[in-house]
Amino acid sequence: MVGPEDYIAITDNVPEKHGVKGVVGAGTGLGEAYLSHRHGTEFYNVHPSEGGHTEFAGLTLEDYEFREFLKKLFKEDPENEGKELLRISTERVVSGPALKHIY
Repeated sequence: MVGPEDYIAITDNVPEKHGVKGVVGAGTGLGEAYLSHRHGTEFYNVHPSEGGHTEFAGLTLEDYEFREFLKKLFKEDPENEGKELLRISTERVVSGPALKHIY
């Protein structure tokens, strides 16, 4: 069971009781979902998404250079047979298999 110690606040805002909650979990991919309160209960409905497949949209020159670096790595990987990667999804940046590229 998930308890209060399992949550991480990303703002100083006070959570609204029974408000919508966002869930993000990096693993072999990037899982994203939101939770909506099931009225009359203490439970939430889970609404999964394919948020990890969204385009990585960096904000800085360093982000852009990292994106180009990932595209180059993908093209040079023998398993990809020289195919060019036209886009970089968010999970290619933050999921488990991608973390090695940050260092």
